Amino acid sequence: MSIYSEVFAGNNIRVAEFKEGRYFNKADLLRASGQSPLQDSDTQYLDILEASKLVGFEKERLLEAMQLWAPHLCPQHTIEVH
Repeated sequence: MSIYSEVFAGNNIRVAEFKEGRYFNKADLLRASGQSPLQDSDTQYLDILEASKLVGFEKERLLEAMQLWAPHLCPQHTIEVH
């Protein structure tokens, strides 16, 4: 597993990369969509499907950039990284 920051449509979002796929940090996604991150969201990472639901479809450029980076669904929709 590795965690690093990537820029998607001008937004810095931490990505956790596992053998089974890539997950996006929930706190970073909330900030990118103009919402305030929740206290526990910093350790939560979402697959592309859950990330799309959280960000909302009005952030089309962000979603397109993320989908190019993580084109397929992961076995788990949400993971905790500590």
